[in-house]
Amino acid sequence: MSSIEEKLSELDIVIPDTPSPLGNFAPYLIDGDYLYISGQISVDVDGNVQDVSQTLGSS
Repeated sequence: MSSIEEKLSELDIVIPDTPSPLGNFAPYLIDGDYLYISGQISVDVDGNVQDVSQTLGSS
């Protein structure tokens, strides 16, 4: 077990498995200097969608 896994275990932090995609799509696209992200959501260890009320760049 790595030191990262040991520390997570000590803190009772569980990293859930990645959920299966609900469709056939690319999660991101790099076009020149731009990165487009699509279909990425935040879920807890039980698979419940988390409330994400802030957007990238907001304070």
